[in-house]
Amino acid sequence: MKKLANVSSKQFIMIREVDDAEHSFILPHLENLSQFEKHIDRLNDVYLELEEINNSVTHSNKQTELLKHLKTFFFSFKTFHDHWETLLKRTFTVNSPQWLNFKSQKSYEYDNTFAYRFIYHLRNYVQHCGMPHIQLKANLNERDEPEYRLLLNVEQLLETYDWKPIIINDFKLLEGDLDLLHLLNNIKQPLANIQIKAINCLNILSVLESAKAVLEYRKFKQDGFELAIFEYLEMHVSGSPKNTSMIIFPFGLAEHVIKNITGV
Repeated sequence: MKKLANVSSKQFIMIREVDDAEHSFILPHLENLSQFEKHIDRLNDVYLELEEINNSVTHSNKQTELLKHLKTFFFSFKTFHDHWETLLKRTFTVNSPQWLNFKSQKSYEYDNTFAYRFIYHLRNYVQHCGMPHIQLKANLNERDEPEYRLLLNVEQLLETYDWKPIIINDFKLLEGDLDLLHLLNNIKQPLANIQIKAINCLNILSVLESAKAVLEYRKFKQDGFELAIFEYLEMHVSGSPKNTSMIIFPFGLAEHVIKNITGV
């Protein structure tokens, strides 16, 4: 038995039955959005760690907290790239137009954004050499507000790793130490550009259609509740459902898709 229901942590309100035809129609759309959400969550994980790094610098004096979030950031940074490369290779094969478009976008960001280029190689440095020495500095700006920097000594970096020639040339153009915090906060747009290119390689119109189909059900949702398809196989003697499963309608995600993908 399948029912459309409004659910919360304390209440469960049945709306109506969902027959097999309706379930067969809406379930693929829900699954399509769920899969799409897993794709975009890779970048959200990177952004979350960037936020944690900034919080560690501005609100915590614990070096261990900062190092923990830096390590997690580099892991999620690599996972982001690995996820899209693996997915696109498996979906379209190497040297397909989609794969080449994705690689072209990565190359563009690498060639045109020092922050992305350096962080890309710094992740390899951390993997092979460990975390470099980082000096936290704070100064008051003209409004008497603290401004923080995470400084990396360029000479130490050069002495402890075999950097690519392009990075060595970058180092030669620098005056003084590298501000890691500034660089980290400047890779959001390059990563977003890469993700947009990767998403557009997929069957994005099917995701858009799924979002539209899901939003048709928003009229059933009550304030303070989640709308769900509730399935159960039998009833307890007390009259409550037994052996249940539930799929939540992701209206927020569907709205995000409509807002950001319409017209692609």
